Amino acid sequence: EAEPLLREALERRRRVLGDEHHHTLISISNMGLLLQAQGRLAEAEPYSREALEKRRRVLGDEHPDTLTSINNMGLLLQAQGRLAEAEPYSREALEMSRRIFKGDHPSVADSLNCVASVRQALGRAAEAEPLFVQALEMRERLFTGNHPEVAANLNNLAGARQALGKTAQARQGFDQAVAMLRLFSPDGSPLLARVLWGSGSARLENKAGGDAAAALPELEEAVTMAEKSLPPEHPHLEEYREKLAKCRTALAAKDKAGGKEGGK
Repeated sequence: EAEPLLREALERRRRVLGDEHHHTLISISNMGLLLQAQGRLAEAEPYSREALEKRRRVLGDEHPDTLTSINNMGLLLQAQGRLAEAEPYSREALEMSRRIFKGDHPSVADSLNCVASVRQALGRAAEAEPLFVQALEMRERLFTGNHPEVAANLNNLAGARQALGKTAQARQGFDQAVAMLRLFSPDGSPLLARVLWGSGSARLENKAGGDAAAALPELEEAVTMAEKSLPPEHPHLEEYREKLAKCRTALAAKDKAGGKEGGK
C-alpha cells in the first residue's frame, strides 16, 4: 500500500525540487528501503546506490544521511549474499558513526550490528559476538524497557551464540526476543516471523542434538506469519518453507525409526 504513495512523492520531488534536493534524496532512499523490505533486492539497488552517491556529493561524507545510506547499502548487499562487497560498507559506517556521534547513539548501535551481521554471515561468529553484545548493551541503555530494536539485537546475538555452541545462552536470547516482540505485534510481523524462524532453526539444528518436535510449532508459526505479512515472492518465504520441510522430514524419519524399533 505504501509503494504508490512513495513513488508519487519521489516523482513530484524530482520534478519540483530537483534530483539532488535533500527531500528528493530522502524519497530515493525510502524507495530503496521499501523495495528491499518487499524482497525486490535487484530493484532496490539502483535507488540505494543513487541515494548514497548523491548524498556523498551533496551532503559530504560526514553527514548523518550519508551514514544512513552507507548502512543501507551494506545491508542490501548482505541480503543479496554479496558479503565481500557488504563488509567495507559496514566497516565504513561504523567508523563514521563513531566520529559523528559521541557515546551512545542509535546510529552507532545500528552500525555495530551491521558489522557483526556481516561477520556472522561470513562464518566468523567469534568476531561477531562481542560486537552484537556492544550493540545490545547500547540499545538497552538508549531504549529503556521493551523495544523492537532490542528484540532484534537479542535475536542476532542468540544466532551468533548458537553458532558458537553456547546453546543455553542462545536459547535464552531467542526466548527473550520472541516474548518481547509478541508485546508489540500480537498478530505477527515480518520481524517476529524472522525471530521465530531463527529460534526454530536453532532447536532443529542444535549441535547437542536437534529437537524437531520443539522446533515444529515455531517454524509453522513463522511460515504462517510470513505468508500473511510478506509479498509472495519474498526470498524469506522460500527459506522458511524449506526449513519447515526439513523439520517435518526429520520428524517423519524419527517416527519411522521408532516404529521399526517397536516392531522388533
